[in-house]
Amino acid sequence: MAIAAGIGFLLGKRSASKAELTDLPNKLEEVVPSSESEALIDSGFNELGEGNSRRAFLDFQKAQEGQQSLPGIDYLVGYSALQAGEVSLAKDSLQHAITKKEMEDESKVLLALIALSESEKTKNDSKQITDPLVTAESELRHYATTHPMSAQIYSKWAEIHRQRGSYRTAANFYHKAFLRADPDDNLSLLAAKETLTQLQNQPAKEATSLATITAMNGEAALGAALACLQNKSPSDAVLFLERAKEYFSPRIFWEIMKDNAFDEYRSDAKLSKFLESTCPHPSKP
Repeated sequence: MAIAAGIGFLLGKRSASKAELTDLPNKLEEVVPSSESEALIDSGFNELGEGNSRRAFLDFQKAQEGQQSLPGIDYLVGYSALQAGEVSLAKDSLQHAITKKEMEDESKVLLALIALSESEKTKNDSKQITDPLVTAESELRHYATTHPMSAQIYSKWAEIHRQRGSYRTAANFYHKAFLRADPDDNLSLLAAKETLTQLQNQPAKEATSLATITAMNGEAALGAALACLQNKSPSDAVLFLERAKEYFSPRIFWEIMKDNAFDEYRSDAKLSKFLESTCPHPSKP
């Protein structure tokens, strides 16, 4: 009887385990943006980059209406709404993102910063149960801990202290942001890489004339340098690179010169000499 009871218990336990597995929800299929949604999202980011927050908000909102299940779309609507000054709409969208558990940490940070900003405007009119500054710093600290490579969060944290005159603390947070900054996130670096890649795809038919060098910005000078290298004019290429160097920080320029667009030309004596005098480790990938 004891043995039978034991076997019955084990079989019952196994059946219960199978039932639990059966009751687990099926894994949700990954939702990818449709071509229309992707175009709207790209347009929204472009508008943000150009400072057109309201247009960005409208683009993200259209993408949301067309594909409500798209991950992260509520956060994008909330973020752009906040940038456009639509605070109420921003809070609603960010709360919705938290409910869906999509970009939850990012949404909590923005909501905490909104609450902090609102408390500053009404600090003489009402008493807060919790200190909005403490709440904001708590969310910032949580995000920094769970996203250790994020530079932006320390920049936001620095601004809070800077606005309150805590310049030493703010400077410390800016330093943390600097240490964590990814060169690939630099807009000038991305624009430079786009220019170089376009020339790799469609090489220049002739070298760029030096007569135009004084009117060039850094990105244009880089393109001219590669065009000269593609047309066997390394001396002119070095002059264009000297021009480009004036527009980028040493760190970013070093990253640009490591780009594979220059790989096939590194053996050229003139370019090699320039790289040795400019970059600490020009040959490293």
